[in-house]
Amino acid sequence: MKSLLLAAVASLFGCSTAAPPGPCVAYQVPVGTDLSQPTLSFQKDVIPILQTNCAKSACHGSSLGKNNGVYLGTPEGPVDASRVHGALVNVTSPTAPALQFVTPSDPGKSFLLRKVDGDLCMIEAQCGRNCGLSMPKEAPPLDVASRDVIRRWIAQGATNN
Repeated sequence: MKSLLLAAVASLFGCSTAAPPGPCVAYQVPVGTDLSQPTLSFQKDVIPILQTNCAKSACHGSSLGKNNGVYLGTPEGPVDASRVHGALVNVTSPTAPALQFVTPSDPGKSFLLRKVDGDLCMIEAQCGRNCGLSMPKEAPPLDVASRDVIRRWIAQGATNN
């Protein structure tokens, strides 16, 4: 009963649990989805999603401090896209050392997408321990359209454009 209650609370807040009930299921991109179109811009399309959902001062948006492992800009004002890009792309995740936060051209091997898709159970072996919580923390999951913007940007090479 306690594990069911924890799972319900976790799903309400968009968080994963250490042992999800039932089989682990990875997010599946709908059949026929073309990740090469439309062409996306990191600065115009991806940064606003990160800024709105992830760049909170208590999460990944403090210009000082650890930022829970990665700096993603500030919630307001201009964002240094080069700094955010440099913190994500080809940078090994300390939580899952076998993965990078963003692996250009390979969304399936990008830790960031596992976090926002909420399918961390698919990569627990690469973490060497619990992979942490789904993101955004203590908030509803990002909508599919926002996650697919990030997915397309990664599939298109994760450039700083």
